[in-house]
Amino acid sequence: NEDVMDTLAVRHPICLSILEYRNSTKMINTYLEPNNERAKAAADGRLHPNIWTVSKTGRKRMNNPNFQNQPVIKDKELNIRACVVARKGYKLLTCDLSQIELRFCAHISRDAEMIAAYTNWQCRKCNSEGVSIKYLKCCPNCGEIANEKTIKDDKFIGFWHGLDIHQKTADATGLPRNLSKSTNFAAIYGASAWKMVQQFGVHTEDEWAVFIERFFNKYRGVRRWHIEMKERLNRVGWVKDCFGRVRRIPKSDIAKSWKHCYNQFLNFPVQSTAHEYLAICERDFRQKMLDLDMWRKDVFLVNEVHDEVVHEVREEYVEEVAEVINETFRYAVQFSVPVNVDTHITDDWGQAK
Repeated sequence: NEDVMDTLAVRHPICLSILEYRNSTKMINTYLEPNNERAKAAADGRLHPNIWTVSKTGRKRMNNPNFQNQPVIKDKELNIRACVVARKGYKLLTCDLSQIELRFCAHISRDAEMIAAYTNWQCRKCNSEGVSIKYLKCCPNCGEIANEKTIKDDKFIGFWHGLDIHQKTADATGLPRNLSKSTNFAAIYGASAWKMVQQFGVHTEDEWAVFIERFFNKYRGVRRWHIEMKERLNRVGWVKDCFGRVRRIPKSDIAKSWKHCYNQFLNFPVQSTAHEYLAICERDFRQKMLDLDMWRKDVFLVNEVHDEVVHEVREEYVEEVAEVINETFRYAVQFSVPVNVDTHITDDWGQAK
């Protein structure tokens, strides 16, 4: 198995080549060849998955093929997403809702620390700071434009709305930032110390238990929300998202695996809210494109992967359409935390992240 091969590779480098061969074979057999056969069979040479707008988890689901599970691999020889290319004269415009699950967890749990991480803003150009639940594109005092380039040598040198929540968790737990990022997304959904060992390794189960405890000491509102969800699961067996959509957990399922049902109880409000919000954004954006007589002429919706949407846009309009997407997807609905979006203009999907 892979762990044994990794261990053997210390003395036998050929084991790494075997692992690379296995991975390449999996990419070809699981994704590349089936996608290629479906594309060749289609009249337009493109893939057209079946899409269900409703699932038990609250998210969309796909099959034939499931284009939500195409792997993100930067290796140019294995990057399956790089095979999704824009037509001649068009660009792919990828829109990604930034940290949307953590933002909605902050809103749902009412955790003060998480809310502060997304509402606080600061400007190092004029040394001002403040709080806003609406995403600010520039400093309200001096007009400095928000830009990722305002960070240099890990220090703010311009305007930035929000704090680095992954670094906040790193400071609170003692974990490095990369593991803190994974911890944030795992802990809000009730991952146990054992699960963290299985998924990330690095530390023992006892060590992970300490890190998780430190996480909840930092984000006490999330801990309170988890307790409320435990009580609700035992008492009524149903939960809803921010838009009123309900998921019921049968008593027979709870009897089989209480922990699994509890994880579903935590997942649904956040993930379903994210799905519903994205649907509202897509509806509003489509209407704006229809009003401009651009929908399905200059702008085509080609894919959606949970919190990421891909449009194919005529090259001469792509910058303007990106601005419309930014405006629409940031302000479609107001929550107690601002929503932000990252957009990427590329020739193929593999370059988007």
